[in-house]
Amino acid sequence: MLNIFKAIIIGILLIIINNSYVNKVSIEKVLSKKIILIGEHHFFTKNDSIQFSIIKTAIQRTKFKKTILLLERSIGLEYFIATKDSVELKKYFIYSKDRRFTNDSLSILNNMYYGFIKYIIKLQSENQNLEIRCIDVNHKQRPIYYILYLFSEKYNIIPRHLKDTLAVKLNSESLVLKDTIIFDSFRKFYFDNIHILKEQMEATDYQYLSKIINTPFAFNLNYSPRKRDVFMFNNIKEKCTKDNLLIYVGGNSHVAINQKDNLYNLCKKEFNTLFSKKVSSIGIAPNLESVKYFNLKYDYQIISNGKLVWKL
Repeated sequence: MLNIFKAIIIGILLIIINNSYVNKVSIEKVLSKKIILIGEHHFFTKNDSIQFSIIKTAIQRTKFKKTILLLERSIGLEYFIATKDSVELKKYFIYSKDRRFTNDSLSILNNMYYGFIKYIIKLQSENQNLEIRCIDVNHKQRPIYYILYLFSEKYNIIPRHLKDTLAVKLNSESLVLKDTIIFDSFRKFYFDNIHILKEQMEATDYQYLSKIINTPFAFNLNYSPRKRDVFMFNNIKEKCTKDNLLIYVGGNSHVAINQKDNLYNLCKKEFNTLFSKKVSSIGIAPNLESVKYFNLKYDYQIISNGKLVWKL
């Protein structure tokens, strides 16, 4: 274990922060990759600073014209990142909770990722060649209902009964799992009026409404990580051009090299033939015990004794 509190070492992947151990990997070697997949054990405080350091270093040192950050989050979050509306961004995270709170506080878990997203948005404002995409399925109804509600407030073409029902859902204490009746009704309205919506909505709003409507919920995929991997992989393929460096940030099992048919192996199979073995994975774990317990392997391993702030 290395006890290093402040070090910037040329040729090391990233800054080593607060009792973290990092494989000593040449930054040039890592950045020679076309696709960098970062996997983490969720809910540890140190993950955000390590991930942010990797992303920032990659942007500064990459030889590619553009860096595209691909997040294991649903498309709704990308909408607020794209519109740069900090107030609505915070509300999105509040509505991402499992239940509604009467105040404007964020849960511990959501507040962690909220801070990471704010850092990323700031980094994007300083680097015009950084693009941020959210490529996962829809996980919870409420944050999606919140975006649909905002659209229904903004555009009179959307029927009042849809708006009113969405408001009821947003203010209810709990939502029945797999109850998507209002989403299905909105979806039917969308396809019945697709041409009018395209004419009357702002281009960005219509673009994200279309993506939300056509993105499945996790429970419709039986919460299968591998089905989600296929969905995320198809989104990655759209961005994989010779000019782009792709950096994915998500859960550890998605990027482990010893998991069959996961995102890492889908990318290896697809892109290694195109880009001469340009796919690499980085795993972030809180300690060596967790590495042994989960038995997940990566091209490069980072150990960080982060503080656990959320658990089941």
